[in-house]
Amino acid sequence: MIRKPAGNPQNADVTVVRGVDKSQVFTDWVKTTLAEQKPDEEHPDLTVTQYDEKGQPAHRITLNRARVTRWDGAGLDASSGEPAKETVTIAYSEITIE
Repeated sequence: MIRKPAGNPQNADVTVVRGVDKSQVFTDWVKTTLAEQKPDEEHPDLTVTQYDEKGQPAHRITLNRARVTRWDGAGLDASSGEPAKETVTIAYSEITIE
């Protein structure tokens, strides 16, 4: 387990960049977290699992007392040819990497 360093908490935030509508559960969690202004100790833990090319779990990262601090939606530029993606910044109290 790694505790978030004291001092400048902005350095320890996690940023997730993903295609729009990849996970409805994650999208709902982002919306709920942004809407509710709870104290840090009331935020749930968030587990992110990275999969290898065979679809097997490769890494599991748990962010304790995770909360969304920023959300940037996908830009709507049809001429760019880039896929739509959103960026979510997540603050946390502790991190566990398996």
